[in-house]
Amino acid sequence: MSPAGIHQGRLGINDWGFYIVMPLFGLLGSELMFYYNGAIPIQRGCDMNYPDAESLGHSFEFTHMLITRLTAGLNHAGSVVQPPFKGNALNWVLGHIVAGRNEALTFLGGEPVWGDEELGFYKTGSDPITGDDQGLTLEQLLAAFDEVQERLSDRLAEIWAEELAKVVDTRFGERPVGEHVASLHWHETYHAGQLELLRELAKKAV
Repeated sequence: MSPAGIHQGRLGINDWGFYIVMPLFGLLGSELMFYYNGAIPIQRGCDMNYPDAESLGHSFEFTHMLITRLTAGLNHAGSVVQPPFKGNALNWVLGHIVAGRNEALTFLGGEPVWGDEELGFYKTGSDPITGDDQGLTLEQLLAAFDEVQERLSDRLAEIWAEELAKVVDTRFGERPVGEHVASLHWHETYHAGQLELLRELAKKAV
């Protein structure tokens, strides 16, 4: 066996362009899993339609850095300010990102940071977080975000390529672990883009 961090047909996703085009592809409902490396679209069904562990690790590290910057200097009151259009507050979006990372960590065989109670506040379709009596505080969310990042980094540093290639049952059907984790990170980039606008609303309460 060989560690997943050793590149085997690697398709890097560390370029800035990836984070620009992915939300667009999501909005268009593209059938491509688009890993940006010189604009190479990788279609589902090919032999390897997910990046290796090292690339996944870099991608999670990048969005962790980005989201940390977007939430810096904010307080809890600002995080629950609702946008003046249909959507969720920063608190819910950040919690939803942690929930997605928690799922990724679980599929990678790591120890999750949240249980059912916390996940119930931030799963898809859950109620908006509109006040102090709902969900977690911004401080708790940021602590969980840092913790899940550390656990993802540690797990991806040690995982084997064969583990990423294992086909498992997911809420989207059967797929390799690596593909499911990559799709969860793709989903994260979509919500990370939302945080830039929600930050401006949250700043008014600081």
